Amino acid sequence: MLALLGWLLAIALAFGISYFVKAYGFEVVRVNGDAMAETMMDGDLVLVTKFDYKEADPERFDVVVMKPSGRKGVILRRIVGMPGETVEILAGETHINGSKLLEQHVGQRTYEDAGGKTLPTNRYYVMSDNRTQFSDSRNDEIGLVEADNIVGKARWVIWPLSHLGGL
Repeated sequence: MLALLGWLLAIALAFGISYFVKAYGFEVVRVNGDAMAETMMDGDLVLVTKFDYKEADPERFDVVVMKPSGRKGVILRRIVGMPGETVEILAGETHINGSKLLEQHVGQRTYEDAGGKTLPTNRYYVMSDNRTQFSDSRNDEIGLVEADNIVGKARWVIWPLSHLGGL
């Protein structure tokens, strides 16, 4: 009886620790689709840290995992615009407060213009690295992302090994 109680306690402790780690520490997310190609490919497994934004704010070019309002699941996108900035897309180039943003991670560019949006406090403008995909802040379905909807920071592609590396 004492051995059974010990096993039950060990199992409960293991579940508690794994819940705590997943909720506040680390999580592995599978990339679904090609919105972030070439940075991350469909099916890649990405290690996400959830504690980064507890004490600090997200930074430009961070790849974040977020829960868009009104959608199930999470998506990965890159932060381009910060609170208080005006973001505009002109001839495939991103402009912040009227100045061209130098982006080296962009795969395919879009040539669609997006009118200027000034970001309110606590809102971020996110974009796909594959700019032909409009499932980002250019689309009202995702729109500007509230800080509270950012789950964590994508750190490393951990699978497949051919894509292994930091983001």
